Amino acid sequence: MSTQPQPRSAPQARPEPLEVARLCARIADEKKGGRILILDVAPVLVITSYFVIVSGDTGKQLQAIAEAIHAKLKPLGVRRYGREGYEEGRWILLDYGDVVVHLLVKDLRDYYNLETIWDDAARVAWESEKKPAPAGREEEE
Repeated sequence: MSTQPQPRSAPQARPEPLEVARLCARIADEKKGGRILILDVAPVLVITSYFVIVSGDTGKQLQAIAEAIHAKLKPLGVRRYGREGYEEGRWILLDYGDVVVHLLVKDLRDYYNLETIWDDAARVAWESEKKPAPAGREEEE
């Protein structure tokens, strides 16, 4: 009985950094993260390209968002280089190289106001579709 080598499946291309940032934002949104923002920091910062900033109500919520992001990025070949603040759950930083995710409880988000610190960075759209207006209210055009 001869054994022939099995054909290898083509390696999946890793998503581009902007795709990773948008995916992180959508995952955070699914987990009810708030005030989700992507900043293009590449022109003002040499160590990364995008910041994803997300607010949460509790440390447990932030930990759940962090876990969900990691679980969805890992199979795509996106390597996490570091994770800080997970145990405390007040400000969790996830380092994916070209994308750094900041998950903060609301009071720390308000206090540190990262979007003001990185005011020179362009904001990046991440929502793929409009959310429906709450019942009884019409969306303004």
